[in-house]
Amino acid sequence: MLPAGNSSAGPPVRRVLRFLFLLWLAGVVLRMTILAMPPVVPLVHDELHMSETEVGLLIGLPLATFAFAAIPGSLLIARLGINVAVTTGMLIAGLASGARGAAFDIWSLYAFAILTGFGIAITQPGMPTLVREWLPGRIGLGTLAYSSGMLIGSTASSALTIPY
Repeated sequence: MLPAGNSSAGPPVRRVLRFLFLLWLAGVVLRMTILAMPPVVPLVHDELHMSETEVGLLIGLPLATFAFAAIPGSLLIARLGINVAVTTGMLIAGLASGARGAAFDIWSLYAFAILTGFGIAITQPGMPTLVREWLPGRIGLGTLAYSSGMLIGSTASSALTIPY
C-alpha cells in the first residue's frame, strides 16, 4: 500500500497547477507581444509619417519572421534544451516588443518587429515539447492551457493597449 501523499498516478496537483499556469502565461506572451501593435498603428503612422505600405510591412514583418525563424528556433531548442530556449525566446519577444515603444525611426521599429517575431518563432515550436515534458499524462490539458493563454493574450492586448 502506498503512503498518503505519495501517488504513482502522476505529479502532485500543486505541481500540475504550477505547470498549467506557466504554460498559460507562455501562451499570453506568444500573442500579447505581437498583437499589442495593431491598436496603436494609427498613432505610429502619424508619428513616423509612414505610408500604408510601410504600415503593412510593419505588421507583416513579424509574421514573415515566424516562417523564416521557425527551423532555426527548433534547432536552438535541440541545442540549448527546451526550458532555456523557450525562456530565451520569451525574453527576446518581450524585450523587443517593449523596445518598439522606444523606436525613434521606422528602421528601428522594423528591427524590433523582426526581433519580436524571432522570439516568438523560438518559443512557439517549443510549446508542444514543453507540454510533453512537464505534463506527459495530461497533454490535452497542457495544450489547452497555452492555447487559452494565446486567446487571452490576443484579446487583452487589443483591449488594453490604448487605455493602458
